[in-house]
Amino acid sequence: KNIQKESWEMAGEEFNISAPKQLGVVLYDKMKITEGSGIRIKNTAGGAKSTKESELEKMADVHPIVGKILEYREYTKLLNTYIDVLPTLVDAHSRVHPLYIQTGAVTGRLSCENPNIQNIPIRTELGRAIRNAFVARKGWTLVSLDYSQVELRIAAILSGDKELLDIFQKGEDIHKGVAQRMYKLDSLDQVTPEMRRSAKAINFGILYGMGVQALAKGLGVKQAEAQEFYLAYYSTFAGLSEYLKNCKIEAERD
Repeated sequence: KNIQKESWEMAGEEFNISAPKQLGVVLYDKMKITEGSGIRIKNTAGGAKSTKESELEKMADVHPIVGKILEYREYTKLLNTYIDVLPTLVDAHSRVHPLYIQTGAVTGRLSCENPNIQNIPIRTELGRAIRNAFVARKGWTLVSLDYSQVELRIAAILSGDKELLDIFQKGEDIHKGVAQRMYKLDSLDQVTPEMRRSAKAINFGILYGMGVQALAKGLGVKQAEAQEFYLAYYSTFAGLSEYLKNCKIEAERD
């Protein structure tokens, strides 16, 4: 309520912060906060200037009202999604029991609901405070687990690619190992952070059909350079290359 009041005072009128249309009118038509700033704001499908978080963040330094609106939205999201909802989902022992769904996500990953505890905020200090609601019962411990490069491990197993399997069997950092083989270096120590970053981009992208154009954008290089990188990857990991090619052929045929 305080943030709302401060926003109204800055705007010189009362308006519904949660209504994108009203917010757009106040910011762009009445206050004209982007005028002369050189900031380009995207339009919505209806042609109005967007008030999405990503667009507001561009204007955070232009006027203090923008910071207030972003703050208001964060509180609203935390209240409506977690603080008001989580207590309604607990059992008699104040515990939540989310339902895990094996076939809920198109990517094949697990999803969960009532509540979805896979998206508890972590980016902001305020959001991280929600995690304090989850406490292990006496004598027990909460454990966080994550697959380690699972897609690449599966790709190595299914394709039988000798080089990829060699990296995993030696217990090497997968992105460093790929970079070393692509750049034909003598040891892992010679791999620079930049080389590893490039290898990581192509490692995950290649499995999901990333093309040369997307790779160039991801690496921030010209298309010709990305093309060379792409070909080098395929020639280094020929087993994986053959497997991915056959996947497409079989999918079309069968």
